[in-house]
Amino acid sequence: MEATLKDRSYELEVLNKVISAGYIARNMDELLDFTLTTVLNSLDFNGGAIYFVNEENSKAALHRSLGFSNAFIESAKTLPIKSKTFRKLFIDGKTIFAEDYMDRSEGHKETGIKTLIGVPFFSKQKVIGGLILSLKEKRVILKDDLVTLEAIGREVGTAVAKMQGEEELLASQKNLQTIFDAMYDFFIVFDSETGAILNVNKIAQEKLGYTIKELQKMSFFDLSIKGKKKELESIIKRVISGKIKNSFLILEGKSGKKNEDNFVFYNAKFTKRKVVIARCG
Repeated sequence: MEATLKDRSYELEVLNKVISAGYIARNMDELLDFTLTTVLNSLDFNGGAIYFVNEENSKAALHRSLGFSNAFIESAKTLPIKSKTFRKLFIDGKTIFAEDYMDRSEGHKETGIKTLIGVPFFSKQKVIGGLILSLKEKRVILKDDLVTLEAIGREVGTAVAKMQGEEELLASQKNLQTIFDAMYDFFIVFDSETGAILNVNKIAQEKLGYTIKELQKMSFFDLSIKGKKKELESIIKRVISGKIKNSFLILEGKSGKKNEDNFVFYNAKFTKRKVVIARCG
């Protein structure tokens, strides 16, 4: 009984390490590397590989591996998700477990792998990939062991989906910034509630004399000329309420130079925040 409790406690510790990886990893590669290292070293598996599903070509592509031979990796860069072997894992979303799998698998008899385990990753109840683990000896896999591995699979799936979403958002923002910077008009985006400056294009940076990093530490109202901050706040309140859509403004740059122009305003959403976009020619 005591030994079982210790085993369960250790497995929970491993699970917590995997969960932590989802928060501390700076990118997808770090997340996958940490997951594989933790699972293999902590649970005594010889090899591990992480695959992501590509529904367009009905294959799962290898993204990261550890402990497998080069020959195996070369032969298993992609797995057919609709095949009899992997359908259960990548289509049905269920754990697969096979003893002597590689001995019975064509082309893999020389790898020395005796046991193969596959655990699916999910995002919003949809299979997005899987963790393949191998052993060079036969081992009895208890139900509790499978429960732990499946829990790890769920956590990794959540972390992967989150990371993919963040990477897609960053790519989208980068593309948006490229378009934004190519515009010849002056654009500045700030938070509707706080006035915090969120984004500016190159023209605005040049006219104001600030870098984008400097401006992102400022409020839109910090650009008001001396003694006119309350007046600027009043104008923006009317913009947010929808009472006005344009106004003449004087904004002061870093050198003290005044930028006077007629501004057009748009109420919008930017990275899930309510913002005001100020534009002038």
